[in-house]
Amino acid sequence: MGKRIFNFFVAMLNIAGVLCLLYCLARYLINPHYVSNPNAMIPMENWEGAGFLLTLGLPFLTIANTLAFLFPVITNMEKEERKSWVARLFFFLPTMICLCFVVHFWCTSLFAEEGPTVLVQIQDTTDGTIYNEILTPNSVSEYFETFEPDAVTVYRATFAEADNNFGSLSIYDANGRETEANASVKEALASIVSDAEHWILEAKVFEDGGFIFVAAQLNVNLYSPCEFYVYDTEAKTLQLYAEWNNIDVLALAVR
Repeated sequence: MGKRIFNFFVAMLNIAGVLCLLYCLARYLINPHYVSNPNAMIPMENWEGAGFLLTLGLPFLTIANTLAFLFPVITNMEKEERKSWVARLFFFLPTMICLCFVVHFWCTSLFAEEGPTVLVQIQDTTDGTIYNEILTPNSVSEYFETFEPDAVTVYRATFAEADNNFGSLSIYDANGRETEANASVKEALASIVSDAEHWILEAKVFEDGGFIFVAAQLNVNLYSPCEFYVYDTEAKTLQLYAEWNNIDVLALAVR
């Protein structure tokens, strides 16, 4: 009786481990960059949450598979087959799969770019459709919920000359009046100009805390590209977060 209970326990333990592994792999591989709760203290994309779960579950899955390896009583193998440790190594397959994804998760995380998570409300200038997206330094994905935009200072910058000469730069406030932007906004624009491959027709600048967000409309034949940049005013770093076509950025919020 005790042997049967132990057999049942080992079997259920391994089945539960495999089911948890399949759940985490589904989150890791299917829509990996979706952030289910952007308002959390530490918002995570699907693949990040699944990666932490796989890391935490790896020791327990290893224990379950080890029990199945040491006590091959949950299989239909003959006694002679049970004596073969090579055949019983099959029980470690879930552990090996989990280990591979854990290694991939941590290698990707350690070498991934760092930066804020940004919710943006954008409008398709061709048909007026408005929708939301969530941006990170490494991903862009559609965001299906509403969000409260941050209270930001908005500027509009234009270059009168095709070479993006700063001498031809004009900056306007949200009311359309020409104004003088602060040093951080000028630093952000200067960084973008140094990397720009095309004439910046117009740039919408959002000043939000320690970050400057710039949606730059470029002059390119046949289509209207918009590049979205994030400038960290403390680290003095510029990151290209997204590239769209025929898009206007209406509002944003930092998470």
